[in-house]
Amino acid sequence: NKLHAVRCPILLVHSKDDEFISVKHSRKLFQIETPYAKKQLVEIRGSHGGGFLLSGADYTTPLTQFIQMLRE
Repeated sequence: NKLHAVRCPILLVHSKDDEFISVKHSRKLFQIETPYAKKQLVEIRGSHGGGFLLSGADYTTPLTQFIQMLRE
């Protein structure tokens, strides 16, 4: 209930295979209107703690793009 007040860039990274927290929660968070326009959801694959390792470029490319967007 606090996300609508966030005034900074938001990057949500969530694995579709997460065995603890369903990706639908990140999808729902992403839909919340925020006053700051820079917001991105990256869906990766793999386990809760290791998805970023398994996903490789599916993780690193959007992360790099998000960081570059912040520099603009």
